[in-house]
Formats: sequence, C-alpha cells, structure tokens
Amino acid sequence: MVVIGKIRTKQNPEKKIQNKLISYLRERDWFVRQTHGGSYQAGVPDLYAVKRRYGARWIEMKNVVNYRFTDDQLDVFPQLSKQGVGIWVLQGHTDADYARLFGPPNWASYLPVSNPYMRRRSRQEKDRGPLKKAGSGPEMVIQDKIVAALEADGWFCLTMAGCLFQSGFPDLYVAKKGEGTRWIEVKNPDGYTFTGSQLETFARMQAEGVGIWILTSVTQIPLLYEKPNWHHFLK
Repeated sequence: MVVIGKIRTKQNPEKKIQNKLISYLRERDWFVRQTHGGSYQAGVPDLYAVKRRYGARWIEMKNVVNYRFTDDQLDVFPQLSKQGVGIWVLQGHTDADYARLFGPPNWASYLPVSNPYMRRRSRQEKDRGPLKKAGSGPEMVIQDKIVAALEADGWFCLTMAGCLFQSGFPDLYVAKKGEGTRWIEVKNPDGYTFTGSQLETFARMQAEGVGIWILTSVTQIPLLYEKPNWHHFLK
C-alpha cells in the first residue's frame, strides 16, 4: 500500500503551468482535481481528469527545461503501469499538449536511458523509513483490513490521505490488471457522514462515468465486482 499524505502548497513553474492546464481542460468540460500541491511531493500524479466521452486520465506536469521524478513517483508510476493504469506527462497547456492525452501513456518515455537520479534513489531507499499512517479510528481499522486483503489478491492500492488538495477524493484508489480500477470510500457501519466536498466530487465523478464503491467491512470486497453503490448511502 502506498499512502499519499499531506503536502505543502509552494508555487513553482510546474504549478503555474498546471493551473493553466486545469483551466484549459475545464473549458472543454473535463472534471479535473488536483491531487497534491508540488512537483517534489508524494508519488501520485498531479491531476486526475475525467470526461465521460474519453474516460479518465492521470496527468503529471513536468517543466520543459528541468524536471525529474521523485522517489515516490518512481515507486508508484511503474506499479500503476503494471496494473494497466496510464499516466500522461504534459509540459504545457497548448492544443498539442491536449492532443497527447489521446495518444498512449507516455510517462516512461521521460525516463533517460542513463538516469543518475534513479541510481541515487537506490542508495537512499533504505533511509526513507516506513510510510506514515493517514489517520486513525474505526474507519482506518476497516480500511487497513480492506487494503491488506486487496493487496493479497494482487491489487495495487493508493491511500488518498486527506489534505487541502485531496479533499473530496474517496479514501482508496485501487487497480488490478484485467479487473480495472476502483475508487473506494470506507465508512464506519456504526455511523458515518459525507463531507460537502465529497458530495460534490462523488456526484461529479459519477456523472463522468467513474464509479465509487462504499465498503464498511473487509467482507464486502465482493461488492467491487457489482455496480457502484455510493449513492445508496446518502441519507
């Protein structure tokens, strides 16, 4: 399991380009959400964009002149690719950049054949330490059991820990080659609520054809093979 935790919101050139791309995509009726606030933060790609007609895209913004992949990205991106999840690297917000979203996923083409950063990463790997927990409480206990069971069954799991930019996303994004992807929200069966941001985001994701599954225990994992059910939990 990879935990995507809290991040800083420092502005940088890639961030400015990213904001312009968000506006460009929204003008074309894409639903777009930022996942984190800087290019050297956690390993999830910068943007999640979806449009019913075209499906979902994970987008990573990179500076044309100078870019690199972080340790977390070098962990997460290959695992997503292995499970059949595409990642598109864009370097701007032009029509030509937009056209790349309709070609094959291209992130691997941005890795140099000889990459000193990747060699340095292998030496630093042992110093990174364990990933921090995203939270605690009854729902986290349930979530940990669900993640353990899914990973044992070959699913790759990203835990979308709550922060300013991830507000509204479901708790888990999971992927398995041959089975596709699922967004999962974990709720305590003894009492739960949806935040305003979740209600807005979930409804928009559903409108664009993205399913969200609510699970209240590890025994409900088979529900992932049925229709999305989040709307049944609205009070």
